[in-house]
Amino acid sequence: MSVPREPGALTTATILFTDVVSSTALRIRLGEERANVVFRRLYDLLRSVVNANGATFTKSLGDGLMAVFGSATAGLDAVIAVQQAVADENERAMEKISVRAALAAGDVCWGLDDVSGLPTVEAARLVAQAEGGQVLCTDLVRRLAQGRGRHEFKDLGRLPGKGLREPLHTYELHWQSAAHHLGGSLAPWLDDRHVLPFVGREQELRLLDAELAAAEFGSGLVVLEGDAGVGKTRLASEVARRALKRQFTVLAGRCTNPARQAYEPIAGAVERLARTSPALLLRAGVDQRCGQLVRLAPSLAGAPLSLQVPPATEPVSERYHLMAAARTLIERLAAVRPVLLVIDDLQWATLESLQMLGALMWEAESLPLLVMAMSRPMPVESVMPELHRLTADARIVPVPSFRPEEVSLALAQARADGDAERLHRMTGGNAFLISEVVRELATGKELDALAVPDAVTRMVVTRMAQLHPDARELVGLLAVGERMDSAALRRGLGLEEARFVAAVEEAMGAGLVTLLDNGSCQFSHELTRTALYATLSPPRAALLHGRVADALCETDPRAMESRPYVVAAHLLAAAEHGRDPDRVSAAAEAGVRAAEHALAGLAHREAVTWYQRVLDLLADFPGTTPERRAELLVECGRAMWLAGDPEARPTLLRAADLARECGRGDLIVLAALGGDRGFSSVSAAHDERRIALLTEARQVVDSTDVSTRALLAAMLATELIWAPDGERRFALSDEAVALARKSGDPRTLASVLGMRSLTIVPADPLHQRHRDGDEMLEAARRTGDDLALFHAYVQRTPPVLDSGDAEKAAALLDRAEELAHRLGQPHLDWLLGYSRAGLTLMQGDLAQAEAEAEAALRLGSQIGHRLEAVAIFSEQIAEIRRLQGRLWELRDRLRRAARAPRVDPVHAVLRYLCELDDEEAVPLLERILAGGGAEPPRNMAHRPALDNLAVAASRLGRAELAGRLYDALAGDGETFGHGTVAHHCGHHYLAHLGAAMGDPERAAGHFEAAAEVHERRGVPLMLAESLLDWADLLDGGGVSGPKPGDLRAWCRTLLAGRGALLLERRLR
Repeated sequence: MSVPREPGALTTATILFTDVVSSTALRIRLGEERANVVFRRLYDLLRSVVNANGATFTKSLGDGLMAVFGSATAGLDAVIAVQQAVADENERAMEKISVRAALAAGDVCWGLDDVSGLPTVEAARLVAQAEGGQVLCTDLVRRLAQGRGRHEFKDLGRLPGKGLREPLHTYELHWQSAAHHLGGSLAPWLDDRHVLPFVGREQELRLLDAELAAAEFGSGLVVLEGDAGVGKTRLASEVARRALKRQFTVLAGRCTNPARQAYEPIAGAVERLARTSPALLLRAGVDQRCGQLVRLAPSLAGAPLSLQVPPATEPVSERYHLMAAARTLIERLAAVRPVLLVIDDLQWATLESLQMLGALMWEAESLPLLVMAMSRPMPVESVMPELHRLTADARIVPVPSFRPEEVSLALAQARADGDAERLHRMTGGNAFLISEVVRELATGKELDALAVPDAVTRMVVTRMAQLHPDARELVGLLAVGERMDSAALRRGLGLEEARFVAAVEEAMGAGLVTLLDNGSCQFSHELTRTALYATLSPPRAALLHGRVADALCETDPRAMESRPYVVAAHLLAAAEHGRDPDRVSAAAEAGVRAAEHALAGLAHREAVTWYQRVLDLLADFPGTTPERRAELLVECGRAMWLAGDPEARPTLLRAADLARECGRGDLIVLAALGGDRGFSSVSAAHDERRIALLTEARQVVDSTDVSTRALLAAMLATELIWAPDGERRFALSDEAVALARKSGDPRTLASVLGMRSLTIVPADPLHQRHRDGDEMLEAARRTGDDLALFHAYVQRTPPVLDSGDAEKAAALLDRAEELAHRLGQPHLDWLLGYSRAGLTLMQGDLAQAEAEAEAALRLGSQIGHRLEAVAIFSEQIAEIRRLQGRLWELRDRLRRAARAPRVDPVHAVLRYLCELDDEEAVPLLERILAGGGAEPPRNMAHRPALDNLAVAASRLGRAELAGRLYDALAGDGETFGHGTVAHHCGHHYLAHLGAAMGDPERAAGHFEAAAEVHERRGVPLMLAESLLDWADLLDGGGVSGPKPGDLRAWCRTLLAGRGALLLERRLR
């Protein structure tokens, strides 16, 4: 830490010395190399602890340190924290370390990198006399801190000190009896002074005490819900104090409107934890797995943790890792003590903040964590879906207004005169209004003389009118600035120091403003600020916003780097009203900086908000060129794409149109790369504009940028899956793979091969797809990116299932599940959930498959993928109901689907209508044949569509169609077709086609082959159905083979306990 005083300056300070007892012997036992590591860790710990407790200067003393404090109280608090931190470290250390310490106070002289004076000598002499774990201090230190803390001392009398003229009157500090703050002290906004004592709320406290008790054994979410000013934060403060007494770690963060930083409540909570409780983080074993959190809490990069943001990967992957890092931090903290996370004003949380909270709570049933959020009631139609999902299973604790008897109790404890019944009628029992009236009563006013309004505004305006103009100006500026440090506030007011201090004191005396410990000013209650802000005219508000922004930047040249959200919000508010060209330009630049800060913090939705505000600001600004607007649209569209915003595609297409007009090929390429439709790209519909954009981007991309060329070719090939001219995608995919291999970039190769796995399903032979899949997995491993590896495992599964290797597919999904758990993202769990359901169905466990399919449907619906989740579930449940003999339950749904304008590409509806012998089957088959012929297009639906058409041709007796389908399927007898449902091996369908063609011998041969494949692959229900079909064929005579009874007997052993009533009935 740098010296905060000029060399030669003389100040009064408290000096702390620490020393390790028997450090030489410890070095000999450990060895020099290990000892250096231990002592360096100890020094980092002690330095971070004293810095967190207000040290203005620290210096290494070899095996100890010296720290300087501006007050004796701060020094005593720091040394208590030091000894508690060492004790906590010793609980898990193999080698226990004993630290002794001493404090002295007096005048010191500052040097270039040191301080000197009698207090340093006294502290050095006392620490030499202290024993291990003992803290000594001079009488002056004790007297300076008297009355300011609950420190306990023992008088040791006068102790001699080498080189001192007289013995020192010395005291021992009983730090062991001090409250242990391992769980952290309360955040200032939870620990504010209050006009009223805490009264009432007995029922709410009983409920919340029960939640705290339950949280020691598993996670919970509780929401304190009530109107503004009703006392939610005060109640939360009381609960947080109780949590501290129960040895919880208490974290607290606030949401503001607009947000002041990315992931605001979590970022604020973690940053404060890093600054105030480094010992706790060390004890919890917080390590580089939490490195992504440095984006949100820069103090984690400092000693003693010294975490670093991991090397950059893909933004989506980094965001998942950020969520996982936050989850890891909570898990590590909860392993030490239960955690209470307090979130204020949840109704203002951004999408990203809600998603991170959701990630913390995801599958955290056994985690000792209680999230307690405060929120105002919100109309259902205005609640973000993410907020609704987060709180759906929460315990809602209504926080009502005070009852008359509670108002009476509050008046009595505050020693204020007044009629409680009348005060209750006047205020409606609102705690904030009651406290404001009590404040007025305390000044000697009579209740009869107070015109308590039905809103806060008139009360605030009345009180403002009584202030000096300087204080009024201060309060007005603070209404816009919300929370400002003294330097910026004074600069914004343009007052000299004496007038500024007088204005602050008058505003505080009026109960409007609170001065925090760090010197910042803020309103005593948010209701007061919003009421005053509402009285400002738009021009006045714009003027004040501009003054606040200027003051912030003038007093802190790094304000745009350290507080970009805050500065941008003020500049944009000033520019939106004033439209001054300089202001508009500055605001646009600040908004872009805020968006870039959001992207760096992986808050993509927040970046979108900032880009949109800048675009709106510049929409009719004459100085904005089409090129600049194209640049902003590209960045906004890419942020939308990362955030999963459906407006990403049209935004990027508009950007490409502008870029084309400006001749900016680079922007066209960026727009093309940022518009991948992801899941919807495989939704059986092609996007002509997207295909055109990718084609154009391929023409203008830099020929030397091999990775980008590979990605563009792969994306275009994927988009062509459902296009009429989709056959050209095979050559494009080959080109993309060749370029990706040439690039030498494992991430590009893994991505391109992943897209290829969807693109070339019917074109490449299965052995080639296996080779590509192995190469994709190896490339993903080389990226070191868990998300890339997750997708590689999932995308490696389809060719394995095509081979019928259910055991290997299960192993791949197990590996993917480990990564999904580490990343903690519900989206990944959904992908795994429906994949598991399909695999379980293939393995013949119908009850488990149904449970897994329903769980995947619920999860997919919860996370915003309802359409896709319903489509997948519908096909899976149809096959389950077929095997259960209950397909008739879905008849009406299948008929409606058959009449839909678009035919499902895998023809599952046709197949199940045929199974039901439904009259709608024939018209649907005719529609299919008229639209695409007997053989489906060569896309990912090709093989399952052939299987389903084979069932239809067999059931409907279409011999000519059966012959054409037989030729199409002839080379796939050993493989299994699958979509969201695995089909039998190809021999099973070839057998039915052979029978439909009037060739029972050929059919019997295929049934025998199907039985062999199904038995070898361990798929009992598929084997049973093939055996039953074979037995039925043999019953007709004229075909040689096993006895039908033997086949049915074998089948009976396969079906026991599986609930496949469709097949069981055929045995009777």
